[in-house]
Amino acid sequence: MCDRPDNVLQSLKKLSVSGNRLVQRSVLSLGALPRLANLNLSRTGLSDIRFDDAAPGAQTALFPALTKLNVDDNDISEVGCRDDEETLARRVD
Repeated sequence: MCDRPDNVLQSLKKLSVSGNRLVQRSVLSLGALPRLANLNLSRTGLSDIRFDDAAPGAQTALFPALTKLNVDDNDISEVGCRDDEETLARRVD
């Protein structure tokens, strides 16, 4: 995924990239979308999701409006903040 120009997609609330191959860096770039509430990352080939901006036990500043996340049918073996195993349940039901 290439860099997104400033002030583009700022009002996007729902995004599905299901079935498209993604890497961790691509997911993090989506986290800058301020109104993104529903994100479908199913079948994207992800194996980990890490938020290096957050300390263990803290929430990431990324995905500030996220309420729904679908990561079905991926081989995710690691979800974390920095070097700690934190679950996304703190951010998303």
